[in-house]
Amino acid sequence: MIIGLTGGIATGKSTVAAMLRELGVCHIDADRIGHRMLTPDSPVFSRVVEQFGPDILDPDGAIDRKRLGALVFSGEEAKKQLEKIVHPAIMEEIDRQLIQCPAGLPVVLDAPLLIEAGLHSMVDVIWVTHCREETQVSRLRERGLTRQEAVARIRSQMPAREKLALATERIDTEKTLNETRKQIDRLYREITGQVPPQEK
Repeated sequence: MIIGLTGGIATGKSTVAAMLRELGVCHIDADRIGHRMLTPDSPVFSRVVEQFGPDILDPDGAIDRKRLGALVFSGEEAKKQLEKIVHPAIMEEIDRQLIQCPAGLPVVLDAPLLIEAGLHSMVDVIWVTHCREETQVSRLRERGLTRQEAVARIRSQMPAREKLALATERIDTEKTLNETRKQIDRLYREITGQVPPQEK
């Protein structure tokens, strides 16, 4: 069973992924893989620098993700250019990690761009985290973004309604962490037929 976990920025996807890891699933983090693709030892590092210029580098010669993010989130074309470079390498690494997952364990493919990148074709079910846009803005401002930057990042992504239309399960993260955990425990029981470890 491969579960595709996705959701817009600051909708609680990482929190849900952490809860699932606690339940013992095999977790594949496409975002983390994507971050590794921006490190100097990545096979696509030089192509990203060539495409976006040396101004995206920090004093140590590494890609400054904040500078790159400002470019990518400022226009659709820049976003497409980055995705064209890094997505094939990300897919290759996801395939490698899938092979390494222990047999019999549910696999969670955790990917912000699960649908946009076509990764949803690899999964059996799609779980989408969601909350109000104002909640997303508030969470992003807590991370240091301005309101304008937060709204720009949210609206640069696929609209929530489109993701939710493809969801097998919708995970509402608007309420407390305890309420979110109850949803995850219920879904875990449905997928595995097992009682979550903390309930035993």
